[in-house]
Amino acid sequence: RNMGARQRAGQGWLEPVRHYMHREGFAPGDCVALFDDENDLCMAEACGEGYVLGTTHPAVADAMRRHPEWKQAPGVGPIAAENVLEELLHRVAHNGGGARL
Repeated sequence: RNMGARQRAGQGWLEPVRHYMHREGFAPGDCVALFDDENDLCMAEACGEGYVLGTTHPAVADAMRRHPEWKQAPGVGPIAAENVLEELLHRVAHNGGGARL
């Protein structure tokens, strides 16, 4: 779900992600962040798993060094996002169809 409508300038994604997680009853381990820019880092840190779609800001590269559990998505741009989503759908399908990744 695109939460951009709830984002305020300079705030990043943390508030809307936490709101959505709370509303839907998701724990951080239930959530995966796909991100590529500095304003996405707080969202990525709130989620249990992260995929970097591209490093467009030096802060993202620095954060990747601090978070070795984050993965670099295979591919570039929309192809990288598609590759990650296919991997996640595969994991869910092989987890008995459950929503947990």
